[in-house]
Amino acid sequence: MITMRKRLALLIVIAASLARAQASGPALTLDQARAIALKNHPQVLASQANYQRSDQLTREARSAYYPTINADISASQAEVNSRIGAGLLTDSRLFNRTGAGVTLSQLITDSGRTHNLVASAKLQAQASRADYQATQYDIGFGVDQAYYEALLATQLVHLANQTVQTRQAAVNQISELTRNKLRSQLDASLAEVNLADARLMLLRAQDRLQSAYASLAQALGTQHGAAYTLSDPPTPPDPPATADALIADAFRHRPELASLRLQSESARKQVYAERDLRRPNVTLNAVGGTLPYIDPGHANPNIPKTYEG
Repeated sequence: MITMRKRLALLIVIAASLARAQASGPALTLDQARAIALKNHPQVLASQANYQRSDQLTREARSAYYPTINADISASQAEVNSRIGAGLLTDSRLFNRTGAGVTLSQLITDSGRTHNLVASAKLQAQASRADYQATQYDIGFGVDQAYYEALLATQLVHLANQTVQTRQAAVNQISELTRNKLRSQLDASLAEVNLADARLMLLRAQDRLQSAYASLAQALGTQHGAAYTLSDPPTPPDPPATADALIADAFRHRPELASLRLQSESARKQVYAERDLRRPNVTLNAVGGTLPYIDPGHANPNIPKTYEG
């Protein structure tokens, strides 16, 4: 009996310490939890980076409409008796000179290939945005589940505490009656067993609450869990009598389905772009250059500067 009482006392100390730890946690509402998750969760950040990358790919595909300009600057120094090269060595010029050149390339038409590539990239970017929205919905749903589970576990802990207090009062009453020979020792033992069951239920509720806090921290995208002080969210409106309207609305607005439709259309545009490779394309090319400085150097001074050997 003494050993059993020591165990019960230890359970009381553990339960009290856990209750104090829970009461000192920061306050957290459901809206705050959703905002934290959308800001910190790695899946949301990865999906956001993916759709931003898709936007840049659209700009890259559209760049084919604009001209391409290349500029080059070169210079060489003439050396005496170095006209003859050996093997793969390039022979030098006979003049000291500098030169600059510019090359311009402008697409006139490629029979619609670039148009289809840009359209495909745009549709893929829209599909990435839909995926990003779907990820936000999934993370928000996970936060709701974890939040309500933690809220339920908190209520179970309160209920278990009340049960322990009630059965402790019953044990005290029956023990006093037993000392006065008004109740039997069996009644006292049964009361202590019921109290032990209540304390075990409290520990299980505490364990469930700690697991709920860990799941909530994971849903929020944080590395360290905390014993939050949760508040009851407002009661949501009643659902419709049938699910037909909800199912139809989901088919129209669910971002996953929209993403699949956009990806299918993007693939179709990509097929059209590959088909356009069989058609002709027209490109305007222009080349210009100048030699602002040219001098024979150590070469034959009779060679005119207008000639480059």
